[in-house]
Amino acid sequence: MALETRDPRLHDLVAPDAPIDRIAGGLTFTEGPIWRGGALLFSDIPNKRIARWRRLPEGPELTTYATGMSNGLTVDRQGRVLAAEHDGRRVTRVGDDGARAVLAERFQGKRLNSPNDIVVKSDGSIYFTDPPYAVRPLPPGTVRPAGWWTQPIEGKEQSIHGVYRITPDGTLHLLVDDFALPNGLAFSPDESVLYIDDSAHKHIRAFEVRPDGTLRGSRILLDMASADPGVPDGLKVDVHGNVFCTGPGGVWVCRADGTCSGGSCCPSCRRTWPGARTGPCSSSRPGPASTGCRRRREGRCWAVIRTPGAATLEDRSCAATSCPSLGEPSSWPFATMTLPLRITVVGQPSTCQPSQGL
Repeated sequence: MALETRDPRLHDLVAPDAPIDRIAGGLTFTEGPIWRGGALLFSDIPNKRIARWRRLPEGPELTTYATGMSNGLTVDRQGRVLAAEHDGRRVTRVGDDGARAVLAERFQGKRLNSPNDIVVKSDGSIYFTDPPYAVRPLPPGTVRPAGWWTQPIEGKEQSIHGVYRITPDGTLHLLVDDFALPNGLAFSPDESVLYIDDSAHKHIRAFEVRPDGTLRGSRILLDMASADPGVPDGLKVDVHGNVFCTGPGGVWVCRADGTCSGGSCCPSCRRTWPGARTGPCSSSRPGPASTGCRRRREGRCWAVIRTPGAATLEDRSCAATSCPSLGEPSSWPFATMTLPLRITVVGQPSTCQPSQGL
């Protein structure tokens, strides 16, 4: 791993000599890792399963937790697994016996696009993004033409690519309707802000969370435009409010004020860090939050962490069987980061495989 430090404060998060461990390999396309107890669960999309990795007394084990479609994963306040099904075009709760209960499949009578990432608020509300990637799925790694999401897509029923909330009583509400390709999302530690990235526009937006769970006051937290390959995808926030987001060239890290503090990328990728952009945005109409952002250049990147593949952060100070690890970048839970950290690689790290946003 190469750590290119632009600001020493990055070392408050990642030690300059943080090691890299690859815990599993031979996988084609993985998404949505989440730690549940002593097991790491993640979506093995081509094989239509949720895989489970855990360290047993006799050694590590990689097996199938449940079959079926999934992309982003999380756990609810009762510790149950929730899945944004992607190819299944729905949100489900997955039992330990593999049985699935459908939580959301249609909005206003029309099928959802392809739920991508998912997060749970402390009151039990479920928030998820719904881009159209799997309405007409392509083989993993296929590069889609520019602006593909603006063209008619066979089988697509929703006119928007929305962000939704399932309330504790099971009602589905549309929160935001002006994203191009909404993807990763995560709350600030106090849940007053919801961060959501847009793979098409290559930025992270920050929304104020109202007491009733709706959103308002969109602003651009970080402009991730870059010549490097890849787009914003998985997103999580640590207990100090630092935002971790996969993006062009690797994983980007920024503070809550939008100052970019670092990132990780493959050795074969060349990173050019742009200045961060922030700016206030507001909604002039009721209903789902809208944008119309006034941007101003502000902030700068602190550093680059270069890793040979998808990285995970893990607490080095606790036992492997009970460590509140952070999973891969697309699934770092905000409530479990402690220091110091260790970088862990999941999957096949042989070449740089920039995300097209899935």
